[in-house]
Amino acid sequence: MTQLPDAGTTAGRAGARSPVLLGLLGLVGFAGLFELLPRIGVLPSEYFPPTSAIATALADEGQRPEFWVAFGQTIETWIIGLGIASLFTYALGANTRADDRELAMTIAQKRMESLRTIPFNTQTRMVEVSSGGLKATIAEGVTETVESAGRSFIVNTQIQDMSTVPMGEPDAGAPTSKTFRVAVTPATATTGFETVILNTQRSTQVVGIN
Repeated sequence: MTQLPDAGTTAGRAGARSPVLLGLLGLVGFAGLFELLPRIGVLPSEYFPPTSAIATALADEGQRPEFWVAFGQTIETWIIGLGIASLFTYALGANTRADDRELAMTIAQKRMESLRTIPFNTQTRMVEVSSGGLKATIAEGVTETVESAGRSFIVNTQIQDMSTVPMGEPDAGAPTSKTFRVAVTPATATTGFETVILNTQRSTQVVGIN
Protein backbone atom coordinates (compact mmCIF):
# COMPACT_ATOMS: atom_id res chain seq x y z
CA MET A 1 0.00 0.00 0.00
CA THR A 2 1.39 3.40 -0.99
CA GLN A 3 1.68 5.89 1.84
CA LEU A 4 0.67 9.42 0.92
CA PRO A 5 2.90 12.25 2.15
CA ASP A 6 1.65 14.29 5.07
CA ALA A 7 -0.14 17.46 3.92
CA GLY A 8 1.74 19.63 6.40
CA THR A 9 5.09 18.27 5.29
CA THR A 10 4.23 18.88 1.63
CA ALA A 11 3.15 22.44 2.36
CA GLY A 12 6.32 23.04 4.35
CA ARG A 13 8.50 21.84 1.50
CA ALA A 14 6.59 23.97 -0.99
CA GLY A 15 7.08 27.03 1.25
CA ALA A 16 10.79 26.32 1.65
CA ARG A 17 11.16 26.26 -2.11
CA SER A 18 9.38 29.59 -2.62
CA PRO A 19 11.45 31.82 -4.96
CA VAL A 20 10.76 34.84 -2.73
CA LEU A 21 11.97 33.04 0.39
CA LEU A 22 15.04 31.72 -1.39
CA GLY A 23 15.81 35.23 -2.64
CA LEU A 24 15.55 36.69 0.86
CA LEU A 25 17.75 33.97 2.27
CA GLY A 26 20.31 34.69 -0.44
CA LEU A 27 20.37 38.40 0.42
CA VAL A 28 20.73 37.69 4.13
CA GLY A 29 23.52 35.21 3.46
CA PHE A 30 25.30 37.68 1.15
CA ALA A 31 25.07 40.47 3.75
CA GLY A 32 26.30 38.15 6.50
CA LEU A 33 29.24 36.99 4.40
CA PHE A 34 30.38 40.54 3.67
CA GLU A 35 29.98 41.40 7.33
CA LEU A 36 32.24 38.54 8.35
CA LEU A 37 35.00 38.50 5.70
CA PRO A 38 36.31 42.06 6.30
CA ARG A 39 36.26 41.55 10.07
CA ILE A 40 38.37 38.38 9.98
CA GLY A 41 40.84 39.92 7.54
CA VAL A 42 39.98 37.90 4.45
CA LEU A 43 39.03 41.12 2.65
CA PRO A 44 40.71 44.51 3.31
CA SER A 45 38.18 46.63 5.21
CA GLU A 46 39.38 49.88 3.55
CA TYR A 47 38.13 48.53 0.20
CA PHE A 48 35.41 46.16 1.43
CA PRO A 49 33.76 47.68 4.52
CA PRO A 50 31.46 45.40 6.57
CA THR A 51 27.76 45.39 5.76
CA SER A 52 26.93 47.13 9.05
CA ALA A 53 29.32 50.01 8.21
CA ILE A 54 27.73 50.37 4.77
CA ALA A 55 24.23 50.45 6.30
CA THR A 56 25.26 53.07 8.87
CA ALA A 57 26.87 55.28 6.22
CA LEU A 58 23.81 54.94 3.99
CA ALA A 59 21.51 55.93 6.87
CA ASP A 60 23.66 59.00 7.58
CA GLU A 61 23.68 60.01 3.90
CA GLY A 62 19.91 59.59 3.73
CA GLN A 63 19.52 62.48 6.18
CA ARG A 64 21.30 64.91 3.88
CA PRO A 65 19.24 66.70 1.19
CA GLU A 66 22.22 66.63 -1.16
CA PHE A 67 22.08 62.86 -1.18
CA TRP A 68 18.52 62.78 -2.49
CA VAL A 69 19.32 65.42 -5.12
CA ALA A 70 22.21 63.30 -6.36
CA PHE A 71 20.03 60.19 -6.15
CA GLY A 72 17.35 61.84 -8.29
CA GLN A 73 19.91 62.93 -10.87
CA THR A 74 21.27 59.39 -11.01
CA ILE A 75 17.80 57.95 -11.59
CA GLU A 76 17.10 60.57 -14.26
CA THR A 77 20.34 59.74 -16.06
CA TRP A 78 19.56 56.04 -15.81
CA ILE A 79 16.08 56.52 -17.31
CA ILE A 80 17.45 58.64 -20.18
CA GLY A 81 20.15 56.06 -20.89
CA LEU A 82 17.60 53.25 -20.84
CA GLY A 83 15.36 55.17 -23.23
CA ILE A 84 18.21 55.79 -25.67
CA ALA A 85 19.23 52.14 -25.53
CA SER A 86 15.62 51.06 -26.12
CA LEU A 87 15.26 53.34 -29.15
CA PHE A 88 18.54 52.09 -30.56
CA THR A 89 17.46 48.47 -30.06
CA TYR A 90 14.09 49.16 -31.72
CA ALA A 91 15.71 50.92 -34.69
CA LEU A 92 18.22 48.10 -35.08
CA GLY A 93 15.44 45.51 -35.02
CA ALA A 94 13.36 47.51 -37.52
CA ASN A 95 16.26 47.71 -39.93
CA THR A 96 17.01 44.03 -39.48
CA ARG A 97 13.39 43.15 -40.31
CA ALA A 98 13.33 45.45 -43.35
CA ASP A 99 14.57 42.63 -45.59
CA ASP A 100 11.80 40.36 -44.33
CA ARG A 101 9.17 42.99 -45.12
CA GLU A 102 10.60 43.48 -48.61
CA LEU A 103 10.45 39.74 -49.25
CA ALA A 104 6.92 39.64 -47.81
CA MET A 105 5.84 42.35 -50.24
CA THR A 106 7.33 40.40 -53.14
CA ILE A 107 5.51 37.22 -52.11
CA ALA A 108 2.21 39.11 -51.69
CA GLN A 109 2.52 40.74 -55.11
CA LYS A 110 3.28 37.43 -56.79
CA ARG A 111 0.32 35.75 -55.09
CA MET A 112 -2.06 38.57 -56.00
CA GLU A 113 -0.81 38.59 -59.60
CA SER A 114 -1.36 34.84 -59.85
CA LEU A 115 -4.96 35.32 -58.70
CA ARG A 116 -5.46 38.05 -61.30
CA THR A 117 -4.28 35.79 -64.13
CA ILE A 118 -6.98 33.18 -63.37
CA PRO A 119 -10.00 33.77 -65.64
CA PHE A 120 -13.12 34.72 -63.69
CA ASN A 121 -15.79 32.61 -65.42
CA THR A 122 -18.23 29.79 -64.81
CA GLN A 123 -15.43 27.23 -64.91
CA THR A 124 -13.21 28.86 -62.24
CA ARG A 125 -15.48 30.77 -59.89
CA MET A 126 -16.52 27.60 -58.03
CA VAL A 127 -13.14 25.84 -58.11
CA GLU A 128 -10.91 25.83 -55.01
CA VAL A 129 -7.92 28.16 -54.94
CA SER A 130 -5.59 25.21 -54.42
CA SER A 131 -6.87 23.77 -57.71
CA GLY A 132 -6.43 26.97 -59.69
CA GLY A 133 -9.89 28.43 -59.19
CA LEU A 134 -11.47 31.47 -57.57
CA LYS A 135 -14.01 29.87 -55.24
CA ALA A 136 -14.73 31.83 -52.07
CA THR A 137 -12.68 30.70 -49.09
CA ILE A 138 -13.82 30.40 -45.50
CA ALA A 139 -13.92 33.69 -43.60
CA GLU A 140 -10.47 33.07 -42.10
CA GLY A 141 -9.00 32.39 -45.52
CA VAL A 142 -6.50 29.73 -46.55
CA THR A 143 -3.15 29.81 -44.75
CA GLU A 144 0.10 28.23 -45.87
CA THR A 145 3.82 28.59 -45.23
CA VAL A 146 6.21 29.41 -48.06
CA GLU A 147 9.99 29.72 -48.20
CA SER A 148 11.90 32.58 -49.80
CA ALA A 149 15.63 33.34 -49.56
CA GLY A 150 15.93 30.77 -46.80
CA ARG A 151 13.21 32.41 -44.68
CA SER A 152 9.70 31.27 -43.83
CA PHE A 153 6.58 33.36 -44.45
CA ILE A 154 2.94 32.74 -43.52
CA VAL A 155 0.64 33.50 -46.46
CA ASN A 156 -3.10 33.98 -45.93
CA THR A 157 -5.40 34.18 -48.97
CA GLN A 158 -9.02 35.27 -48.61
CA ILE A 159 -11.61 35.32 -51.42
CA GLN A 160 -15.14 36.52 -50.69
CA ASP A 161 -18.19 36.85 -52.94
CA MET A 162 -19.52 40.41 -53.19
CA SER A 163 -22.51 39.95 -55.51
CA THR A 164 -24.33 37.11 -57.27
CA VAL A 165 -26.57 36.55 -60.27
CA PRO A 166 -30.12 37.70 -59.40
CA MET A 167 -32.83 35.11 -58.79
CA GLY A 168 -34.80 34.23 -61.89
CA GLU A 169 -31.79 34.70 -64.14
CA PRO A 170 -29.77 31.88 -65.68
CA ASP A 171 -27.09 30.66 -63.27
CA ALA A 172 -28.88 32.42 -60.40
CA GLY A 173 -26.87 32.64 -57.20
CA ALA A 174 -23.48 32.29 -58.92
CA PRO A 175 -20.94 34.95 -57.88
CA THR A 176 -20.40 37.87 -60.26
CA SER A 177 -17.88 39.90 -58.23
CA LYS A 178 -15.32 38.98 -55.58
CA THR A 179 -12.86 40.60 -53.19
CA PHE A 180 -9.32 39.28 -52.81
CA ARG A 181 -7.06 39.76 -49.81
CA VAL A 182 -3.49 38.47 -49.49
CA ALA A 183 -1.60 38.87 -46.21
CA VAL A 184 2.02 37.80 -45.84
CA THR A 185 3.75 37.72 -42.45
CA PRO A 186 7.36 36.72 -41.73
CA ALA A 187 7.41 33.63 -39.51
CA THR A 188 9.69 35.50 -37.10
CA ALA A 189 7.48 38.60 -36.91
CA THR A 190 6.97 40.08 -33.47
CA THR A 191 4.52 42.88 -34.35
CA GLY A 192 1.59 43.35 -36.70
CA PHE A 193 3.47 46.10 -38.54
CA GLU A 194 5.56 43.45 -40.30
CA THR A 195 2.55 42.01 -42.16
CA VAL A 196 2.05 43.05 -45.79
CA ILE A 197 -1.61 43.14 -46.95
CA LEU A 198 -2.88 43.60 -50.51
CA ASN A 199 -6.55 43.95 -51.51
CA THR A 200 -8.33 44.01 -54.86
CA GLN A 201 -11.69 43.29 -56.50
CA ARG A 202 -12.73 41.44 -59.65
CA SER A 203 -15.99 40.91 -61.49
CA THR A 204 -17.23 38.83 -64.40
CA GLN A 205 -17.68 40.55 -67.73
CA VAL A 206 -21.17 39.09 -68.31
CA VAL A 207 -23.85 38.46 -65.70
CA GLY A 208 -25.12 34.90 -65.83
CA ILE A 209 -23.68 32.09 -67.94
CA ASN A 210 -20.55 33.20 -69.80
